[in-house]
Amino acid sequence: QTQAGIPWDAIRRIAEAAPADADVVHRLFDTYEQARKTLDTEMSGADLYVTAIFALAAPRFDEAQKREIGGYLLEKLIEACSQDDDIISDALLAAMGAMGPVVLPLVLDVLSSERDIEDTWLWLWDLTALAAETEDEDLRNRTVRVCVDLLERARRGDIDPHDATMAGWTLARLKRVEYAALLERVRERAEFITLNEYTHILD
Repeated sequence: QTQAGIPWDAIRRIAEAAPADADVVHRLFDTYEQARKTLDTEMSGADLYVTAIFALAAPRFDEAQKREIGGYLLEKLIEACSQDDDIISDALLAAMGAMGPVVLPLVLDVLSSERDIEDTWLWLWDLTALAAETEDEDLRNRTVRVCVDLLERARRGDIDPHDATMAGWTLARLKRVEYAALLERVRERAEFITLNEYTHILD
């Protein structure tokens, strides 16, 4: 916003209130929806403010609240990506990440489904890195399986190796060195910048 600046004081006050009152959360959902509906005629910034509020409040939400908000943010991310709105997509992704590993099952469900989510598919791979923040071994292993499946597709040439780099980074963060040979095979198919990225992942 270029005129009055970003109202950080108000954003922080609402972020402090939101975890204690479900009504505040649902009013924020409504505010986001209204801001997106009027985007063509009114640039209020309210959609970005709501996303910032959720990100700032994330540490104080309980697990159930994080799942509810994470699910909402995921659907809004899919919508934003379909509209090629990279600014709000980036903010939504960051807010989802702030919720922590509790949103990871939602992400994995979408990544593993046959649902058509267009460009959102690429954005969501960033969130697999949340597996490194959980002690839940089942969740970590499920994330590994999803990442390995993607890298196998890149190895076979079904997808561009560039589209599997985040899966490689997640395996590296989880220190799953047993997949180094797979990563090496994918690197052999990569070119230019992507080839260097796989080199860093393997390092």
